[in-house]
Amino acid sequence: MSEPLQGLKQYNFFGMTVTVPDQNGRWVKVIEKAIPPLSSMPGSAAFTPIRVLANVAVVDFYDPDVILKHFDPPIKIEVGYQTQDLFEAARVARRLKLAYWDGNQWVVFTDADNNFSLLPPTTGAVGEVTISDWIGDPPIAWGS
Repeated sequence: MSEPLQGLKQYNFFGMTVTVPDQNGRWVKVIEKAIPPLSSMPGSAAFTPIRVLANVAVVDFYDPDVILKHFDPPIKIEVGYQTQDLFEAARVARRLKLAYWDGNQWVVFTDADNNFSLLPPTTGAVGEVTISDWIGDPPIAWGS
């Protein structure tokens, strides 16, 4: 196995890009994991899932069983949204939100905690978040 490159790395998944800066000299990579059935991740008053996008984990380059939960410096995730996502949120008179499943409930990305921003369709139709900590390998979804 060749040595990984150090610095800033981007990993592209269907509809999502994960950008990972060098983690203080630790070599890492991003892998995709299986998405649990939506029925096992119910919504709540705070978040109703519309579409589950991916389940990704930042792992040790040499031992992918070691999942990182803390990032220094933080990682960035850019997630594309579709017109249908906006329509579904508007249909119930709520705004479009991005969240991850922590094993018990959906945790909504916020501007205060994650620098969440929702770019309009004219500038990319993506939601962007910065993550310093999370549970390790959470499914990510658009919802309202």
